[in-house]
Amino acid sequence: MKKLYTGLLLLFLLPGLPGPLLAASAVAEAGRAGGTETLEEKLHRLEREFDALKTDHERVKEELRLQEAARRNAEQRGPPHQAAPVGSYGGIMNPDISVVADVQALFGSHRADPNRNKVRVKEVELALQGYLYPGIRADVVPAFEMVYDEDGTVSVEVDLEEAYVTFFQIPYISEYIPLQLQAGRKLMNFGILNAIHPHHWPFADTPLMLVNLFDDHAWYDDGIQGSITIPNPLDVFLKATFGFWNGTKLGHHHHNGGHDHDHDHGAAGTVDWMGHVFLSRTVLGFPLGSRLATRLGHSIAWDEGFHTVLNEADLTLMLRFPGTFRRIQWQNAFFAADVAEGGYTRYGGYSLLVSDLSKNWQAGARYDQAQVLSPSETGREWAGTGFVTYYFTHSLFLRGQYRYRKTIDREDEHNGYVQLVFGLGPHSHRLDE
Repeated sequence: MKKLYTGLLLLFLLPGLPGPLLAASAVAEAGRAGGTETLEEKLHRLEREFDALKTDHERVKEELRLQEAARRNAEQRGPPHQAAPVGSYGGIMNPDISVVADVQALFGSHRADPNRNKVRVKEVELALQGYLYPGIRADVVPAFEMVYDEDGTVSVEVDLEEAYVTFFQIPYISEYIPLQLQAGRKLMNFGILNAIHPHHWPFADTPLMLVNLFDDHAWYDDGIQGSITIPNPLDVFLKATFGFWNGTKLGHHHHNGGHDHDHDHGAAGTVDWMGHVFLSRTVLGFPLGSRLATRLGHSIAWDEGFHTVLNEADLTLMLRFPGTFRRIQWQNAFFAADVAEGGYTRYGGYSLLVSDLSKNWQAGARYDQAQVLSPSETGREWAGTGFVTYYFTHSLFLRGQYRYRKTIDREDEHNGYVQLVFGLGPHSHRLDE
């Protein structure tokens, strides 16, 4: 009996352990044992439980000591990179290097199209990306395009699509305002698709309204822009971006006259700017339950004197299925362009439905519409598209696509696409929202 009392007293006196609770537990356990357990057996059992608790206590103390040491080391090293690249392969002084090739075969009903019934390397994109300093990142993306002329000759053109630096941390400002700055040449943050390189799109062609506004290349320009994620009491995602750009002429024209019939855009031509361009985009995202999320966006761009004004509004709904690779995304965008020079208006948009069926399979459909109103021409065109993609890996996929188009001239057009995209490096990885 004296040994039992001694063991219980040690439980009370051991630092860091809830002595009264352990003693009460021991007494209760002894009571449950009843008269089937001798006093000496009870004492041995309590001593074993005491040893086990003491071991656990020492282990917890050691874990706390290691966590405290790690915290002190992190404070001595200073703050880590904010927005460090996912999947960065380069060293501290070496950039990540990526190469992406877009190979397409077009089978079309328009006999005058020089790309018809050909397998071509449509574009090869090179990306050099890395950190210049903690919180300062640089991206340089040149693209090599294969241009097929009507007489069958092939040439290669080089476009510097992007070359910009991003400041994730601004001295004396980032402490108070989550402001980011980007300067250089960029794909313009107008709408959803224009800011994304086409090899990341879930389809092979370009929506009609984007072709009507920007011709057969994405809209890029030289300038500077700032973005801020706005804290708010509703705890939703709210981001605003504003940029000042040179106002480079929209559209891209090959020196040898080559063209892709998919990119015919009517008599009105692409929009044009008169002086510098100002661009603003606002995005609001919030969940609608545990599986459904939505995102609203609005973009507006205008030049000096408001000779040309572009507006865009988009709505995206995302339905996820937890524990699986399945998800469904419905994306809608509406565009409107008012151009004083020539006195015409353009408007239209697209509705895109994409479903990830499994880890490797993706399928979807898209409806396009574009309309031109001008003193010399009024017309409307539309198209319906279906596509299926198989992802071998995140950087290698094969896609099949069919598109029916009713042109402004009321002609029927049928196009079939087979697209193979492969790449090396982090820039080639599949985008996941």
